[in-house]
Amino acid sequence: MDAKIFTTSLIIAKWHKLLTLNFTDMNFEIINNKGVFEIHGDLTKENTQRTKEFFDTLLDRYYEVVISLKKVRAIDKPALKVLQFISEKAKRRSKTLFVLANENCNIGNLIKKINLNTNDY
Repeated sequence: MDAKIFTTSLIIAKWHKLLTLNFTDMNFEIINNKGVFEIHGDLTKENTQRTKEFFDTLLDRYYEVVISLKKVRAIDKPALKVLQFISEKAKRRSKTLFVLANENCNIGNLIKKINLNTNDY
């Protein structure tokens, strides 16, 4: 196999794995549900680095990213800062970011307080 074709195939395979990968531990999971990236569980300091890296990569690749926080049970200050970082990066890059959180009474008010763009979908 030609080296260029092999490299391209490897990159595509790695990217496909990223999009279908579910980050799972006892209290946290990101699931790609038909293009909506659902966060389930506790979005806390322990999960912020991989959450930041995951959505940072998505914003590098896609024009539009949809994040659902409807299944988030708890969120802390470091996680809110990561969501702000993701939102600011989207704005800087002229990307569209939808954050679906209003149906989650546990965190909806916190998301509104940090002036994160959310949509009522």
